[in-house]
Amino acid sequence: IERNTRPGEPILAVPADAGLYFMTGRIPALYDVMFIPGLLDSRADEQLAIARLRREGVRLAVVGKRRFVGYGMTTFGADYNRLLAGEITGGGAPVATFGDPSKPAAGGTNPSEAYRIYRLR
Repeated sequence: IERNTRPGEPILAVPADAGLYFMTGRIPALYDVMFIPGLLDSRADEQLAIARLRREGVRLAVVGKRRFVGYGMTTFGADYNRLLAGEITGGGAPVATFGDPSKPAAGGTNPSEAYRIYRLR
């Protein structure tokens, strides 16, 4: 993040890792800082979020590995918010991975155990 963005530049951290904004000195790219199931609850909501990312020229997205079984869902981009996740991953493979994505995803109040950083188109 430090190598590819400037302090104060917006990034996107999903689904529930808003602390990354503070830890990296970057600002949230979208008004929502949490993307738990139901917050962007329609295709139109996701399209508006994507339009803002593009309009603001957001360059990086950080995707944490986290489960949402308490919401009746499992994973961001697989069970919900597929359109937004497709925008994030549409630019290709992650430019960096931290943690072990092969481990089971954390759930509840636990932090994400792995992160993938994507360059947005």
